[in-house]
Amino acid sequence: MKLFLILLLALLPILAQAEELPWIGVSFKPLRTEDRRLTRLEPEVGLRVSGVVANGPLAKAGGKNGDLWWKFDDQILLNMRQMVGLLREKKVGEEVEVQFFRGGDLKKFRLLLGFRQPPQVGPVSSLIKNRDIERPRRLAKREQVARLRTEEKQLLSLEAEGKQWRFQVREDNVGILSALVNTDDLSEKLPRKRVGAFLILKQTLQRRQVEGDVSPEEKIRFAPRETKGDSNG
Repeated sequence: MKLFLILLLALLPILAQAEELPWIGVSFKPLRTEDRRLTRLEPEVGLRVSGVVANGPLAKAGGKNGDLWWKFDDQILLNMRQMVGLLREKKVGEEVEVQFFRGGDLKKFRLLLGFRQPPQVGPVSSLIKNRDIERPRRLAKREQVARLRTEEKQLLSLEAEGKQWRFQVREDNVGILSALVNTDDLSEKLPRKRVGAFLILKQTLQRRQVEGDVSPEEKIRFAPRETKGDSNG
C-alpha cells in the first residue's frame, strides 16, 4: 500500500500537466428570455456569466456577473460544451478577445488565460500520520455532497446549503452550471433536462442523512444519456 501511494504521489504532477486546461475562473448559465430581448441575440446563442472567481483571470480582466458572452476569439458561442472545446485549443498564457453585452451595450476585453494551481500534496509519512484525524471530516463531507456522472463525462453534484441546495455541473474541471435552488423553483433555476438528476441527488443526500454513510468508497451513479431535444447547458 505504501509503495502504491509513493508511485501515485510521484505521478500527480505529470497527470496534472497532461490534463491541464486553460482556466478562466467563471461559471455560466444559459441566457434568459429578458437577456435576449436586451441584446437581440439569436436563439441558442450566448452564455450568461453566473459566477466570477475572485482574483481569477476573468476578474482581473474586468468580467462581471451578468455579462452576456457573445464571442470568444471571433467564435460565436452556442453552449458550454463548445466553450470547453475552444479552451482545449488554447494554451495557458495565451490572450484571447471576448465580446460581450453589459447593460445592453456591446463591449470587449482581452483575457489572459490562466491555470488553477493544483492542490499541495504532503509526504506519505504525513498522510499516514494524519489519516485517523482526517477520516471523520472526509466522511462528514461525503454525507453532505452527492455526485453523479453522465455518459457525456459531465460531473453533477448537489450539496446542502442551509434549507437550499447547491446544484453544479462541471466538464473537464470547468464549471458549466451553478445554481442555488429549492424544490419550489426548480423550473426557474434549472434547465428542464437537469431536474431529474437533481431529484436523484437530493434523494441520495436525504437517505444519507437518515442512514449515514460509512462505506470506505463513494460510488458515483451514472445519469441517463441526454436526448437530442435537450439543448440547454
